[in-house]
Amino acid sequence: MNNIQNSLNLLNDFFAKNKVNFWLEAGSALAAFRDGKIFPWEHDIDVAIWRETMPFPEKFIQFFEKEGYQVVF
Repeated sequence: MNNIQNSLNLLNDFFAKNKVNFWLEAGSALAAFRDGKIFPWEHDIDVAIWRETMPFPEKFIQFFEKEGYQVVF
């Protein structure tokens, strides 16, 4: 499994467990719509959520930093 797929799986797991809807944004959304996939050479994923649905940024940061990711808001 490539890093992008692994990252998407982790995002999905985290948000599903915390009952938060998310969606792809910007270049990630464009590639998924236009080409039906996000390219494996991509080094980031653009996602969005509604601010009021995520009152726990520390939990999010801890989860992903533990997995070795850098979180940028």
